[in-house]
Amino acid sequence: MNTVFDDACRSSGDVAGHVAFAEVESSLYKRRRTAMPTLPTNVQESDEAIIDQSPFYRGQVFTADGGSALVFTTDGQLELLRSMLPGNGYSPG
Repeated sequence: MNTVFDDACRSSGDVAGHVAFAEVESSLYKRRRTAMPTLPTNVQESDEAIIDQSPFYRGQVFTADGGSALVFTTDGQLELLRSMLPGNGYSPG
C-alpha cells in the first residue's frame, strides 16, 4: 500500500509532499476493503464466486454423505485421468 502511495505522490507534484502516508493509511485500507468482494462462507458461495473467474475451475462435486468440494484441474490432467479409465489400455502395475 505504501508503494502505491509513494507512486501517487511522485506523479502528483508539489501537494503530495505535504501529506504523510500515516495520515491517509487508514482511509486507503478502508477504500481497498470496499472494493474487494466479500469472502464466501460456504462451498456454494465459493462455486458462484469463482465459476467464471478461473480457467482451471471445473465445478462442484458432492459425496454420498453430504460432503462437497470444488474441483480444479487442467485439460492435460483430465486427459491423463481419461487415459487411465478401464478400456483405454491402462493396466495398473
